Amino acid sequence: MAKLIITRSSEWFNRARGIRILINDKEMGKMANGQKQEVELPAGSYVLRAKIDWCGSNRFSFDVSGSETKEVSLSSFGYSWNFVPISLLVVAIVFVLQFVLKVDYAGFIGLPVLFIMIYYFSIGRNSYLVIKESNPL
Repeated sequence: MAKLIITRSSEWFNRARGIRILINDKEMGKMANGQKQEVELPAGSYVLRAKIDWCGSNRFSFDVSGSETKEVSLSSFGYSWNFVPISLLVVAIVFVLQFVLKVDYAGFIGLPVLFIMIYYFSIGRNSYLVIKESNPL
């Protein structure tokens, strides 16, 4: 049988939440933060997806045959590891500008962070997680 190896990256952003793995729209289980999971599959064509709450991933199509091993990595959107520190920095800057230096309209500095959050939780909800093929060593 062929084997699919899925490696979930260890991330602070979604640390406490399990990610559901779906192969051909059938749930195969949940993955914890930093976990590696192996799934045995018969030869054929498959579509892999991942879901976390109402958000999901891209559709990753792949074929396996014989005793082939396919390795994929699973992670959050591109710069999620920077998102929380940058958000906190923006909040601190807005606070200082608006309440200490009395700058009007300082709150507008935080709009890009707000728009990114709105995008990934609405229109871009199926690109919140990213599945890509790992390069075997």
